[in-house]
Amino acid sequence: MRGTELIKRGRSTPLDPALDPNGDKLTTSRILMDACIPYEWKQKPVEARLDEATLASLRARWSELGID
Repeated sequence: MRGTELIKRGRSTPLDPALDPNGDKLTTSRILMDACIPYEWKQKPVEARLDEATLASLRARWSELGID
């Protein structure tokens, strides 16, 4: 697959929530994905944006959402 790489048996830490809490094995698998838009594409995907009313509503609630 283009832009996807699987790393098997990569090193991890005890803080990794995907590991068995009772185990002593600190290895896990990871996937790396290149989600960049290729420069050579003539037609680029449309940018996803929130409308101004939704954006203003979210900004007004930032402290309530813990994003201040």
